[in-house]
Amino acid sequence: MSPQRREGISPYPFLRTLNVLWGHVDLSVLDEMDFTDEEVAKLSLKHGDLLVCEGGEVGRTAIWKGGLEGCLHQNHIHRLRRLNGSVVPDFYMYWMQAAFQIFGSYSGQESNTTIPNLSGSRLRSFEVPLPPVEEQQRIASEFREEIAQAEKLKAAIEKQLEAINALHQAILRKAFRGEL
Repeated sequence: MSPQRREGISPYPFLRTLNVLWGHVDLSVLDEMDFTDEEVAKLSLKHGDLLVCEGGEVGRTAIWKGGLEGCLHQNHIHRLRRLNGSVVPDFYMYWMQAAFQIFGSYSGQESNTTIPNLSGSRLRSFEVPLPPVEEQQRIASEFREEIAQAEKLKAAIEKQLEAINALHQAILRKAFRGEL
């Protein structure tokens, strides 16, 4: 990003690879810069776009669910857009996560020239299981439910840990005041 493009007339917010996490997009830190009309047409995001990191943690995948009008993506993120109803984006996202993090299905598929990266041609060569749409929807729905339950459990545990830490500090205060 050149300084001229950062200080342009009508900058657009854009996603970098650090914004694309496993399963969600983090909008807390965004850069902005000027884009040409051609770049806006090519890099604009639409609800349901699947985002796959080319670099960083190669293959990290999330779905763009909107939340920021006129947001674009940098060229180190592959944007996959559904052309027909035969692919459920959530299913594809969960498959990519399992394939990279659990099964190692695409291990060694990234280029390791200087920094590991995933080219578009390599990404297109990945074989992805595609059961019938109804089955993809069912699987994705079950994953969403299980992840929501795990998040609730995580929040409850974090709250309990805060209470334990507060109790620990209260005991220390009393002990050093000679109140025990």
